[in-house]
Amino acid sequence: MHNIGTLYHNRGENDLALKQYQESIKIKEQINDTVGMASSYGQMGQLYLEKEDYSVALIHFIKAFLIFLKTDSPEVRKAVNGILQVREKIPEAEFSAILKEYGFVLVLRSRLLCRVASDFNIHVPQFWI
Repeated sequence: MHNIGTLYHNRGENDLALKQYQESIKIKEQINDTVGMASSYGQMGQLYLEKEDYSVALIHFIKAFLIFLKTDSPEVRKAVNGILQVREKIPEAEFSAILKEYGFVLVLRSRLLCRVASDFNIHVPQFWI
């Protein structure tokens, strides 16, 4: 399902891609493939980012980040990049409000995100430090 979602995404059929990623998450949850779930969340975040639906994109990138971090996956860098891409697109107040609304403030406003980004040589804006 994830790969079919990627095919739809590459063809610009984003609604079909999202549906496939959602199905992929359901299946991966049933078989306990947490890294696969995180990959699908990350791809959904990317699609929402492209659609300029930044709050939904951020939520999906954070879900991917938390799963990748928990499983020590090197793919965490993709989620960090997604979070930082969203941050560059919206004002600080809006970004903070989204984090607060979904209870992610303590996770992402900590140095944890900065440390992970640093581990993968990802540029972190000065306001995060």
